[in-house]
Amino acid sequence: MFDKVSHWFGWGSLGNWCAGVGGALIGSYTGQLFNGTTIPAASGYFLMGVLALVCILVAEKGRLFGQGEQYAHGGSEGEVVAVGEH
Repeated sequence: MFDKVSHWFGWGSLGNWCAGVGGALIGSYTGQLFNGTTIPAASGYFLMGVLALVCILVAEKGRLFGQGEQYAHGGSEGEVVAVGEH
């Protein structure tokens, strides 16, 4: 069953590695800015929030709180069915 997709198995761990290294680099930079106040930490949280929002906007092609195409018009293909109902 997994033979068709086995060549994709390593990409998830690579993405996690990149996220970990990126977070460590950004955290290290923010830590170097520490001057005894909370301003560097607060600005780091703010900038990371803005960066996350930009990533979401890029991934969603500019639609932040849009509805998926398959659910936009309702109908049989967009209906939500409760567990046990068929």
